[in-house]
Amino acid sequence: MAWYTIEHSCGHLGERQIYGTNVHGERERKAATLGRSKCPDCAEIDRVAASAAAAAVAGDLGWPELLGSQRQKAWAQRLRLETVDQLDQLCRDAGMPSDRHDWARGVLLAQVSATQWTSYRGGNPRRSRTENCLNLTDLMPVPELVRAWATDPARDIADAFCARLKQKGA
Repeated sequence: MAWYTIEHSCGHLGERQIYGTNVHGERERKAATLGRSKCPDCAEIDRVAASAAAAAVAGDLGWPELLGSQRQKAWAQRLRLETVDQLDQLCRDAGMPSDRHDWARGVLLAQVSATQWTSYRGGNPRRSRTENCLNLTDLMPVPELVRAWATDPARDIADAFCARLKQKGA
């Protein structure tokens, strides 16, 4: 173990103890990697600002309030906004009819548990969060919506644009 002074991308200096061997310069590589990121204080400021912006967007659009601790809700707000933005882009790219787009958005927004948004690890790890959400493998504990989606003959539209996303390599 050794202490390194790291100059972060934001310009601040920080002391960091890096563990492990240094036979092949592992510690220096780790220090260089840490230097490419912002310092913890600046990263926290960015997270707080992004959470506040996401909460403002959710409030303006009338999205349901998330349930959970303040910290969970702050993170989940960012994830939810990012996921809905990805969904909107996918729907535009696939030419999905607006009623189907609104329905898919409703399925995502029906999830109000902050824990569910932040701890979701199900689905295919090679797919985006949105793609996994649209496939509804494990994410949505909203049984009536999941059943409606599964029995809906238009579900193949979602499968088609998920396949298109996969072709793009996202």
